[in-house]
Amino acid sequence: MKLTKKLMVILSAGLGAGFLAISGAAVWQMRSQSIAVAVDNYGKQMDSIAYALAEIGTREEYENLGDIAAEAYLKYQFRRCYKEGYALLKGEECLVNLTDYEVLSPSALEDTHMIQHLGNKSVLLMKQEISQFPGYQVLLTQDISPYYQEIEHRVIQLILLCGLIWTVTGAVVFILARKALKPLQRLTKAAEKIGEGGLDERVPVESQDEIGEFAQVFNQMTEKVESQVEDLQLLLGALAHEIKTPMTAVIGYSDSLLHVKLPEEKQKRALEQIHHASLRLERLSSKMLNFLGAYENDEVQFEELDVKELFQEIIRETEILRREKGIRIKAETVDADKHITINGDRELLLALLNNLVHNAVKASQPGGRIWLKADKDIISIRDEGCGIPEKDLPHVTEAFYMADKSRTRSEGGSGLGLALCDRIAILHGIRMEIRSRQAGSGNKSDTDGERTDRGTEVLLHLPDQCFR
Repeated sequence: MKLTKKLMVILSAGLGAGFLAISGAAVWQMRSQSIAVAVDNYGKQMDSIAYALAEIGTREEYENLGDIAAEAYLKYQFRRCYKEGYALLKGEECLVNLTDYEVLSPSALEDTHMIQHLGNKSVLLMKQEISQFPGYQVLLTQDISPYYQEIEHRVIQLILLCGLIWTVTGAVVFILARKALKPLQRLTKAAEKIGEGGLDERVPVESQDEIGEFAQVFNQMTEKVESQVEDLQLLLGALAHEIKTPMTAVIGYSDSLLHVKLPEEKQKRALEQIHHASLRLERLSSKMLNFLGAYENDEVQFEELDVKELFQEIIRETEILRREKGIRIKAETVDADKHITINGDRELLLALLNNLVHNAVKASQPGGRIWLKADKDIISIRDEGCGIPEKDLPHVTEAFYMADKSRTRSEGGSGLGLALCDRIAILHGIRMEIRSRQAGSGNKSDTDGERTDRGTEVLLHLPDQCFR
């Protein structure tokens, strides 16, 4: 049974029990008051008639008569004063019966009044002593069925009123319960969508009560789950993405060793490159795990790094990839004679620059050019490739976002490179800016004075403490 139905059953049962108790008490009160009013009215009527009877003669006159004459005199006066509904009693004997009923046992009426139900009638019985005639009593019998009919009429009205109130209250409670529990229905639907993989699903917080607090906590939980899932996806994708560079070197040099007869010096160099790539692969995997939050250790370490050495390392690692397309790369600093260093983690910065150069190579046409430049507090990587559409620029650092999906997939891309670059840049306090223009969008001068009408430039704005 759903919560709404449970609430309705509980509230309906509670209201029904409450109305039943109130109605019972009200009916009992009305009955008691009605009978009390009837007893009071007929009691006053008996008092007034008894007063009239007392005014007819004196006790001395009655005592001077014989028993038979006195009783006959009393019967005569009784018939003069009392009308229908009264009876004259002497002990258990009924002397005069002006009622519609047979008086059987007057002594059964022990209290001042009692009610007997005879068929469909309710009869009020009241007995009163005649003060001036000891031993004689007056019995009143009065049909008070109208009083009971009035009570029944009021009970029916009360039941109808309670039923109406119960129905209206139940409807209002049902509407309010549905409205109050609507956020729970949204939470249920949101949980179902999240279970189906829609981790971006959120529940609007429309109140400050417990349900609103629960919705807020639910959204926070969903955000954390989404963040963790994204981190896991980025981790897996980044590992696969970053493994490509050293694996390309391993495959390329090992292929040369297997299929090409190389001089001893080149064989040694190829083995050194394979060894170097394997060591970097080992270091990179552990750093990526730590960097993306898979576990905590001290793998990420900042140190003074020479910018020129980083550029030369990137040129060496991307040699095989560039050779396939005939891409030329040029690295320079603003002052060739000055020793420039940057504070950061070597493997992560190499991964950052490697990704940017790889993207530049993929975007370039065969025979294109790439520039690496360190100028003051900016490192730039520029190509003269196909460029990025303006509408895609704000999204290219999002995980799994690919501006040119067909080209990226054909070249083995996953949409993770720039997202990983952005994470590494943030870790080092670097602000990454991407500028791009496509063919026909305008001219721009390159560092050699030549002009290109398309290409992408990534600017790494370094914090002041990076350069030494």
